[in-house]
Amino acid sequence: MCRIVTLFFILSVSSAFSAIKFESVELGFDKVYKRERWAPLQVVVTSHNEDFNGEISVEVRNIFSDELIQTYATPLSLTRTDRQRRTIHVFLPGVSSQLSIKLVSHAGQVRVPQELTPELPKSLADLMILALTPSRDLLSRWDGKQIDGKEKGHAFVAYTDFKRLPVHWKGYDSVDFFVIRGVSLVERRMSKRQQQALLDWIQRGGTLLVSGGADLRQLRGSFLETFLPVALGGLRRATQLPESMQRFGLAADSPFDLIEFKSKPGTIPLVGDGDQIYIAKRVLGGGQIISLGFDYNAPPFSDSPGAEAFWKWLLGAEARTPRHAEARYEADRRHNEKIQTILAAVSSAKAPLIGLLLVFLVVYVLGFGALIWWGRTDKFRLYWVGGIALTVLFSCGVVLPRHFVPSPVSVNRFSILSVYPSTNRAHLQTYIGIIASASVETSIQFQEGTLIRPLTETAAPPLQLVKSEKTKNSSILRQAALDPWVTRAYFAEAFIDFPVHLTWERGVTTDRIEHRLPYTLENAWLIDQGEYPHIGTIPPATAVEIKENPKRYNRSPLSQALVGERKAFMGVLIGEVVLRYLAQELAPKLVGWTQTAPLPMSMNHPVDAVDETLVILYLPTHR
Repeated sequence: MCRIVTLFFILSVSSAFSAIKFESVELGFDKVYKRERWAPLQVVVTSHNEDFNGEISVEVRNIFSDELIQTYATPLSLTRTDRQRRTIHVFLPGVSSQLSIKLVSHAGQVRVPQELTPELPKSLADLMILALTPSRDLLSRWDGKQIDGKEKGHAFVAYTDFKRLPVHWKGYDSVDFFVIRGVSLVERRMSKRQQQALLDWIQRGGTLLVSGGADLRQLRGSFLETFLPVALGGLRRATQLPESMQRFGLAADSPFDLIEFKSKPGTIPLVGDGDQIYIAKRVLGGGQIISLGFDYNAPPFSDSPGAEAFWKWLLGAEARTPRHAEARYEADRRHNEKIQTILAAVSSAKAPLIGLLLVFLVVYVLGFGALIWWGRTDKFRLYWVGGIALTVLFSCGVVLPRHFVPSPVSVNRFSILSVYPSTNRAHLQTYIGIIASASVETSIQFQEGTLIRPLTETAAPPLQLVKSEKTKNSSILRQAALDPWVTRAYFAEAFIDFPVHLTWERGVTTDRIEHRLPYTLENAWLIDQGEYPHIGTIPPATAVEIKENPKRYNRSPLSQALVGERKAFMGVLIGEVVLRYLAQELAPKLVGWTQTAPLPMSMNHPVDAVDETLVILYLPTHR
């Protein structure tokens, strides 16, 4: 009897202490994120004496109307005693929202539901600074301050560590300026995926600042050394500052560590004295990397009265690339609505249901017309038998194909493919319009960690974006509701591997570009130092010589010679100044069109796809 009581007590205690719970839930970095941007939702789940198999589900709802906007999910499997961290990227809409987070088992059982009301997102005009440092430093002085009286936005500073460092480039979506100081960058601390995510974000338009001084040993041999704007020399003790830094009020009251920078191709000195470079930058795709030869958090830079003036110059003049500076005006642009209109303009020939109805009506009128005529000729038996047979035939023709024949789907895609040869990567933006021949719910699979959202708030019903359990890099748009009456419009983004061999030689009278792009580029132009030489059609994997000719323009001619949907798409991009950053960036670019789809999508229905892709090939800034 005593043993039974003891066993019952043990089971009761074990059951009482078995639990699955959210240990922590954090949105953004230090709860800092921007409106209409993707934000990382960091979730830590623990289990005690209980296992779990299912997924983490995150619902985004309008906080006022409780309307479901989007659902995100990622697979989760817990052992009886486990602790796991998951990152779910959530798009924060332009309306105040609330997040509902819960565990959903494979059997559909809901566990540990939790509500999270995000704090007010920052404006797109604000400058978000993210710092990877051992502890909070002098950058925190700028938190909430206005950098320049001419700018509408403020600066906001957040700190992170290696555990919270994004493994997907969209985790940096709200970040404008990323700072690294005093940390080791070896792979044991910063994984390959985190390294790739950072480089992707930089090429997409981000700015990275790397502190120097005693950090020389951290930088040498790191994955960043190849991409730094300078070659790293030795470390020396300096006792004076160049005149260009003294104008800020900085003074070398005590010796400080200074890395001896050496110039290399692509170096853009910002502050220097003779052969010694103190601050330099280089262009990497659409972004930039800035190197400091000194530790900004050490004397005399940390306690000098001129530190504020120095940082006001650095943050005001160099923190934003042209692409990030243009993002401040996105709220005033209407390119998404206009592109949605273009995607919705599917002709009747491309909508299978319309053609089916036309055939149905023609046969229906002719068939019953013949039956009525036979009825007048007293062939009553043939009239009734034929009428019943025709009715059954048309009923089967409408009902049976719906259950046994997959409904065709028409897809229109406009893409912008930005190719970065320095890392053999490419950034892909795709505007997708989908219309089906019948009302269906289907799953659409995308590759390479694609993130999808509705193009506009009215473009699609609530969608479910699910990370594939079988393939880590696949994203699935689950239970997408399609019908023949409305074109569903989505916007997808991804970074993909894109090997391309590229050389560019600048001559006195001739430029020579050799590339191995797998596409034929049509209506190609070169964007170089404010000029736009016309090239024409470029075959795949070829060398092109651009000679001096009268067809050079001082303003964007990218819409010239375009017809059809290309002209309409480019007209929207130019009219809403979406591509203005191309002319403002330092890097030259080769721009052209192709009808190849760089990123395939698959679904369980026959697909009739029409693709138009604008290719932007970034050329080296140095020749």
